Amino acid sequence: MRPSTRFNRAPALLGAAALLTASLAGCSAIPGIGGCQPSYDGGDASSLVTATGKVGSEPTVDFPTPLIVGSKPEVSVITPGDGALIGSGDQVDYDFTIVDAATGESLGGSGYDGEQFSRLAVGLDDNAVGTAFECMNVGSRLAVVSDWAHAKAAFDPSAEGSIDDEATIVVVVDAIATYLGKADGFNQLPRDGFPTVATAVDGTPGITVPAAKAPTTSQSALIKGGDGAKLKADDKAVVHYSLWTWPTTLGDAPTAVGSTWSSDQSATLALTALSDGGGVPQGLLDALVGQKVGSQVLAIVPPGDDGFPAGQGPAADDATYIFVVDLLGIQK
Repeated sequence: MRPSTRFNRAPALLGAAALLTASLAGCSAIPGIGGCQPSYDGGDASSLVTATGKVGSEPTVDFPTPLIVGSKPEVSVITPGDGALIGSGDQVDYDFTIVDAATGESLGGSGYDGEQFSRLAVGLDDNAVGTAFECMNVGSRLAVVSDWAHAKAAFDPSAEGSIDDEATIVVVVDAIATYLGKADGFNQLPRDGFPTVATAVDGTPGITVPAAKAPTTSQSALIKGGDGAKLKADDKAVVHYSLWTWPTTLGDAPTAVGSTWSSDQSATLALTALSDGGGVPQGLLDALVGQKVGSQVLAIVPPGDDGFPAGQGPAADDATYIFVVDLLGIQK
């Protein structure tokens, strides 16, 4: 039986209606591979977990019950991958199955449909699943044994009250893809009259808007120039973004509308225009297509043909939007 998807935490999609919408069982993670040091080691509990089936398909999970773990989560590699190395701060797409460590009962999982995956930031202190991916490779299948309190942050917040925090769970996770955690390109010269972007250490951007009227045409600027793959129309771009509206009174601060940085979970943007039944306003689409992964782009999109249709934007219909977008990867 396919497990329930009630714990699934799928990446956000920027839609038209609104902007913010070979098996090696029991092999422990090997510290220091490629200069990377995992936060968790394999242990007596995680080494007992087996999960048969191909990575990316629903596994058959088995272990002796009850399975008991100490005060720190354990991680063991069930199937080693040979894809890109996953580092702390990266974003990772994954499939998962959760099993009760005391009874062996399935508690849910992802859909394993090859289309929609869960996504999280790697290396967060309160997220055992995210931390388990550190220094692993894409294509790996891992066994994570943890108390629920240290694992639940990886899953839908609505599931948090469904399992006792002290309960031990086994999570079998498949690393499907990895992306940058923030734009890593080189700073570019600023454009006169454009908002100034300042970026925190963790990647979160802030802006200062000049005391001037909002532009009446869509405009964009490259803030950081990346050197990754070039985005094309119809790609699915993995991004972090923040969004403001241009102040209507000169000298006022811009109004923050929303940001993916608040949840540490990046979004996936379908690079097609709203007018074509796609995912982003034309002004933003024009700013992103042709840019490279690793870049940070600022786009100013006024109301009109390049903007949101009436009633479909996250702010007033006459709002001029300011986007700051980090291009983290392309979802295949």
